[in-house]
Amino acid sequence: MSASNSVKLNFTITIDNIAVNLNRFSSFGLPGDTISIAFNDSADDQFIGQYTEGTLIKNNRAQWRYISPKKPGHYELVILNNNLSEKFILNVFVMVPASGQKGEYLNGYRIGEYPVKAYRNLPQYNQPEGFVEVNHDNMNVYVSPHLQLKQFLCKQQPDQWPKYILLNPKILLKLEFLLDKLNNTGTEIKPIFLMS
Repeated sequence: MSASNSVKLNFTITIDNIAVNLNRFSSFGLPGDTISIAFNDSADDQFIGQYTEGTLIKNNRAQWRYISPKKPGHYELVILNNNLSEKFILNVFVMVPASGQKGEYLNGYRIGEYPVKAYRNLPQYNQPEGFVEVNHDNMNVYVSPHLQLKQFLCKQQPDQWPKYILLNPKILLKLEFLLDKLNNTGTEIKPIFLMS
């Protein structure tokens, strides 16, 4: 699947308090986690949700909740507006719980160790609750319009599968913003190569 040339939507969707106007985005959570979805600037639109697994609960026309599947993996929630002219794809990555880590390894892949106490007690340094499993089936998934899951893999790990990563959805927005700004300056930007 290739990334679409038209990446902006005419409406904004808020996914777990992150406002998105891209046609593709990703969410990362544990099995059974709930994702909140709100539609902004679109009171006149009716939306349709298409999915194969998980549970979609429509609180009202502008607020939904999606309960992710219990099995780790990659799932898609497709949202169409009422005239089917625009499509938003939410890639839902159900992470493998960190409780499955044995020592420094998760399913044979070296994760390393996290300190018992977070650096300066800052929450961003807490041990993660889970990890995104990357395999040959999902590595080419576009997590945003121009970025694929495989671009976030550690380049120094041996060629073994599956691999595991952490990915903050806010970084996807920042990288897409940067790409957009650079392209608007007339600089032709090929896909970003993430060094570290």
